[in-house]
Amino acid sequence: MTPSEYLQNILSKQTLDPQGDELADLKNRQQEVIALLNREFPGADMTISVAGSFAKETMIRESYDLDLTCYFGNDDSSAGDTLEDIYNGVRKALEKDFRVGPKTSALRLRSCQKDSLDKDFHIDVVPGRYSGTERADVFLFLKSRDKCRLKTNLGVQIQHIRFSGCRDEIRLMKLWNATTGLALKTFVLELAVIKILKLPEAPWGVAERLRFALEYLRDNADSFTVEDPANPTGNDLSEYLDSQVRARVKRVATRTLNDVDRDGWEGVFGPVEEVSRTRRAAAIVSVVRENPSRPWLAE
Repeated sequence: MTPSEYLQNILSKQTLDPQGDELADLKNRQQEVIALLNREFPGADMTISVAGSFAKETMIRESYDLDLTCYFGNDDSSAGDTLEDIYNGVRKALEKDFRVGPKTSALRLRSCQKDSLDKDFHIDVVPGRYSGTERADVFLFLKSRDKCRLKTNLGVQIQHIRFSGCRDEIRLMKLWNATTGLALKTFVLELAVIKILKLPEAPWGVAERLRFALEYLRDNADSFTVEDPANPTGNDLSEYLDSQVRARVKRVATRTLNDVDRDGWEGVFGPVEEVSRTRRAAAIVSVVRENPSRPWLAE
């Protein structure tokens, strides 16, 4: 088996079955959320859409969720007058049926039922308001940030990633991000992979391109930048790449490349057979403790 064939097998294992339980659960919960929001905001000028890795076609089994955007018209005040009001108004509505965990600009949904209390439904709801009547650019509320709002465009982001020609490499880098415990923000990682693989010296072949991306991150950890394609000059993503994050990227990329040199890609992702979540959780602990990274061997 060639390195690229091995990585394609890993990708196959990380692909959710279209008829499987995981996607069926997501779709059922999606309908519950849509019904709830329509019930709580009757007659609102509101658009609910699927976003995130599902829309970008970069979802992996190891770490997946469904992003649902809930955008109100620029002159609609059904959920509130300000972006913060909208964020809190949608949160309160969702709390009728779910336990809600506030995130930076999203709301994570978990079970509030006694028999499954706090079960993660893998769904984030992102409230926002369209900036104009063309219903393209939106403003999102940013919780716990100096800048309290962010202007972006969901369609531009999805198009940029979905049609980048880098989806296999993005999915493998997301798996690397998850199994090593690197915890780099997914959107930043996606943008970095695309930017790196658009360089004229980037090679062909998934194994070669994956190695090229890791080598670039290792060698340029202190200087690489990414820009939001929906608002390249207006959205500062540097806060996700502070000195500690950059040092961690360099350290983990270096260790990963050493593993590849010694044991091939199996030294990074393990055998093609699916690894249990218990063993993967132990692997993340080992990375945090700075032990050599072989998540598939962790006990």
